[in-house]
Amino acid sequence: MFSRRQFLIASAAGAAALSMPHVARAGVRSFRLGSVSAENSAIGVAGNAFAKALAEKSGGSLVVEVFHGSAIGKAGELVAGVKDSSIDMFSLALDVLSDVPNTTKGLVTPFLFPSRDAARAAFAGKLGEFGVQSLAGTGIMGLGWCENGLRHVTSRMPVRTPADLAGLKIRVPESPVSVATFKALGASPVPLPFAELVPKLKSGEVDAQENPISNIIAAKLEGVQTHVSLTGHTYSPALFGMSEDVASELSEAELAMIREAAIAGMKASHEESNQADANGLGLLKDNGWTIVDDVDVASFMKASEAVHAACAEIVGADVLAEIKKLVS
Repeated sequence: MFSRRQFLIASAAGAAALSMPHVARAGVRSFRLGSVSAENSAIGVAGNAFAKALAEKSGGSLVVEVFHGSAIGKAGELVAGVKDSSIDMFSLALDVLSDVPNTTKGLVTPFLFPSRDAARAAFAGKLGEFGVQSLAGTGIMGLGWCENGLRHVTSRMPVRTPADLAGLKIRVPESPVSVATFKALGASPVPLPFAELVPKLKSGEVDAQENPISNIIAAKLEGVQTHVSLTGHTYSPALFGMSEDVASELSEAELAMIREAAIAGMKASHEESNQADANGLGLLKDNGWTIVDDVDVASFMKASEAVHAACAEIVGADVLAEIKKLVS
């Protein structure tokens, strides 16, 4: 039986066929990879490194064109496109994956990891395998993990304790876990696509947002936000996802090269996150931001009990327990 992808390609002809994604031309397989992140963000850097590594490993026979900044769709559109194989791949923060199993969504539960290094080790090991397996049969094949980074709150005031979030209209990704998290912390979360963030901040529809340092820099929020509070509440992993239909057309050797290239993307994202955290705060300070580095971490950790209870209602207590087991 033909997959939808194979039917589309078989039914196209001439120039129309050449305009389809992932059509082989003279022995070269071309793929489109979509992202909502800026090219100079950790995920953007990861996508470029992935494409470069795959071209090198395949001798130019596997070519990826990376589309940054929602150029070919917002997060939900990219996920749907990969599922129906109209888009070949995406690199997306797990926080923005909406139409995926609750098991997958549980991986962005806040306050899971004692450090970023611990999070990276977990996703490079059994927790990462668990996440990839959770997508089986969804139309998305997990190729590997990269990094969005540690999420911090930005606003027009310092946020040192959960009490400072009370009633704050904060933009969060379109993730039920993110919404539940900030409700449990006393805020008024507003789920929005990243592409709508700046207009909503300018209009006053939202007062605050939360993102890793590299994304805060890339979004250029100066003028609409003034304070970066180093809450580090969530480690945000990102996934290289591929259409299962597209993957079914590839050889094991080709898939192996793609997975190896994803590892190169992961390493690049780690390096970019490290640099952003090491140098980015200084850059933000130079641009007029106030860096709030005296966050009362203990008060947030105390609030994590309520946050985890709220997240367990979404992903299931058994799933969250399994995730915590794999983390430890």
